[in-house]
Amino acid sequence: MTRRVAVQLVGTFALIALGLWVAALVVTDFVVAGRWLPSLLVTAVVLTAMVGLVTAGVSAVVRAARRADGTDRGEGHAGRLPTAGWVLVVLAWLAAPLLLWLSVRISAALGLPVSLTGFWPTVLTGLVILVVRRAVAELVRVVLRHRRPGVLVITGLPVVLCVGVLWLADVVFDGVRLGSGPEWQRWLTLVVLAAVMAVMASAVDVRGPGMSIVLVGAVWLLLWLLTSLSTLLDVTLSVSGFWAFAVTAIALSVATWPGRLAHANANQPTGPDPFFDDPLPGARF
Repeated sequence: MTRRVAVQLVGTFALIALGLWVAALVVTDFVVAGRWLPSLLVTAVVLTAMVGLVTAGVSAVVRAARRADGTDRGEGHAGRLPTAGWVLVVLAWLAAPLLLWLSVRISAALGLPVSLTGFWPTVLTGLVILVVRRAVAELVRVVLRHRRPGVLVITGLPVVLCVGVLWLADVVFDGVRLGSGPEWQRWLTLVVLAAVMAVMASAVDVRGPGMSIVLVGAVWLLLWLLTSLSTLLDVTLSVSGFWAFAVTAIALSVATWPGRLAHANANQPTGPDPFFDDPLPGARF
């Protein structure tokens, strides 16, 4: 068990460091003025440690709540999350931006040239870390666990399709514009925005007759949120006009369908923390 935890911590540290690096390249208010490597590594170490402590605390309290509720029937058994567990899950998600901000502050206090200012830039940086972590972790699982390549295709296809939709919308519609900047930064921003859209849209679960319009409406709202968040990036994405919004939202709804399918048929539940694996295996949320 100790070895497994150590491997998980090292893997999480590497993914957080990678996510911090990507965020520093695209988020305007996340600045690493120099000494990139030590700044990102120290911040990743501090963040990994703090999130690990929070995750361990949430796991212990939720398991205790399950035992008190009589819903804990052994490791690996599927059980429902008690009310106290839901409260802690929400608090863990709300604490993630605070932990990220504290990690950056600690690194700055150690004399490293790193800064992150503003609530929404902090939330967006955490979201970028989450997206990078999920994408790379899935790739690692496919390689190390010898899972079928089709799993990677199903989970990675929505990101590729969303990149294509956003790029095509930028070319076709006058109301859709990806901001100016170095070509590598424009493409990196496009990939990050597409990945964020794919992750958020995969969680939209609407089924039944007549629900397609609800799905398009939800994706429309997510697209509006995405364009709002992009104002915090060095390269922004703007969408204006009814038809530009409508057609892009419909295309994104189709592009993210494989992600919703994979999310609905997933055998492993989603963990309560945005950076760590599920500390409560077998739970049904």
